[in-house]
Amino acid sequence: MNLRNQFILLLGATALFALAGCGSGNRETAIDQQTASYQASAGCIGCHSTKVSPVTGALIVNEWKASAHNTRNGASCPDCHTTNGHPTSGAIPNIPGDTVCLNCHTATSMKTYSAHFVGGATFNSTQAAFVAPYDANSCRVCHNPHDTTTLLTVNKQWEQSGHGDVTKDPWMHYKWRSPLYVGIGCARCHTAGGSRDYFQNNFTYNATNIKAIFGKYTTGREALGCKGCHTDYSWKRITPTATFATPYTPSLGASASFPAGTVIGDTQLCIPCHAGLTGGNAVETTGANLASTSFAAFNSHYMAAAGMMYVKGGFTGFTSASAALGSSTYGKSLTSTDDAGAIGSTHRKLGTTAINGDGHNPAFFVPGNLDSNGPCVTCHMTGGHSLAINADAFNRVCVNCHTSEGTTTLTATNFKSAFLDPQAEAFKNALNLALSILQTKYGIGYNSAAYPYFYDLTLDATGKTPITDWTRGGTVANPKKLVGACFNINLLEREPAAYVHARTYTRRLIYDTIDFLDDGVMNWSVSATALAKNPTLYGKGSAAYTNGTLTTLAPGTTESMVYLIGWSRSTGAWSTPLERP
Repeated sequence: MNLRNQFILLLGATALFALAGCGSGNRETAIDQQTASYQASAGCIGCHSTKVSPVTGALIVNEWKASAHNTRNGASCPDCHTTNGHPTSGAIPNIPGDTVCLNCHTATSMKTYSAHFVGGATFNSTQAAFVAPYDANSCRVCHNPHDTTTLLTVNKQWEQSGHGDVTKDPWMHYKWRSPLYVGIGCARCHTAGGSRDYFQNNFTYNATNIKAIFGKYTTGREALGCKGCHTDYSWKRITPTATFATPYTPSLGASASFPAGTVIGDTQLCIPCHAGLTGGNAVETTGANLASTSFAAFNSHYMAAAGMMYVKGGFTGFTSASAALGSSTYGKSLTSTDDAGAIGSTHRKLGTTAINGDGHNPAFFVPGNLDSNGPCVTCHMTGGHSLAINADAFNRVCVNCHTSEGTTTLTATNFKSAFLDPQAEAFKNALNLALSILQTKYGIGYNSAAYPYFYDLTLDATGKTPITDWTRGGTVANPKKLVGACFNINLLEREPAAYVHARTYTRRLIYDTIDFLDDGVMNWSVSATALAKNPTLYGKGSAAYTNGTLTTLAPGTTESMVYLIGWSRSTGAWSTPLERP
């Protein structure tokens, strides 16, 4: 059985198949037959039959009756709740952590034990990740103890998400729980225990604390399971109270607060791992020569979705921040409105009170509609714990603004193919154009999977020799800008949904990167470069669109060119002579 299938079993009632003393038979008939577990619980049920679950709102007794704890003679109330003389005297103490679960769910009795915990007979610590090592608060983070099927839908959704796919690189690349990676901060995002400690300590990473936690059990691997964001199976979130800042210094004087003074609710649990590791400011503030500086020093890392959405991640030092640019300055054109810049974003408003009255749909964007828990949660969890922008997410979120694309009415069925996929293709084409120039003009190759990513093709045509001279033999007058262009390429290549998270900012970073790379000067030459490189892909007719309805591309104009350069949203005409988006 492969690991993903094993996880589907892991998160359901099948984890209870081999309980000590289990009976057999259909659930419905078993309830009627009153199992031994039921009989042992009868006294408890008599007094506690009206107790409601704080999670599901259902009667706890009914949940337990339907569970394998009852139907298979798994566990009665007294098996888990030590009575200490109750009800004649004394009280029922709280369950002592989850250690009571291990009385029955052992390595030999639980079929998915090895996927839950390290140490199972079939567990291979070099090939598989696991949800969490056992500790006193592991089981009930994911499972309703009265009936593990209650949350099965949510658990299966999580299993299909990037957080739950334990075969993926974020959980498998290294043993993130080892002292080395804990010490340099990797465990904060690559393990549930590390993120939990970080959140509960008000966004403060304490390697000493985490080493002590991890050292009790294993130095192996751990996926971002439920306990990374939730305190228990009631889905209560970890709620830190401190204001957190980016792990890097943003460029152009933007605030380090992330975001600046906006209440974003549960989205604060998403940003720390999706802010990016290093911002473009690291390139802007470094020395001028860069003759022997490895690109590894400027690693943006992966999936910096929040760094893009909040307009803080990219290299923006291609020209002076105060340089005139149309009706604003270059600096303001690359700074968010949150930081007194010019880049606004409806996506950034979602999940905050700033969305109230938004002009895209003022009748819908009223208090109480999509105005809490921040943008990440609003978009990625409305459709469930798979985190996907699925049909449910489209119907509840996207359709409130995105009703059509050109002459095509958007639906939950065609939203991806008619709207998202074409934008993704145009975004990727623009990055490929930048990479093509980088290779042909500068002799630099790029491999996102091979650290440190950029390689000197003039020294090694196979692309295995890292760049050591960013002056390219003295031909580049400002090597810092060449490094900055490479930084933006790396940032955007490894944030594949940047075109959605920050459309304007992403287009401007790509444009500026190409504008510098093509001739070393910021002179709005990108359309000419694109036409010369690939006239089929980059067609430029007399206008972008035939008219202000923006429904039909002008003859000779292609989607990739419309994405790459600027045009008027009022008339469909190209923005000239300043063609920058």
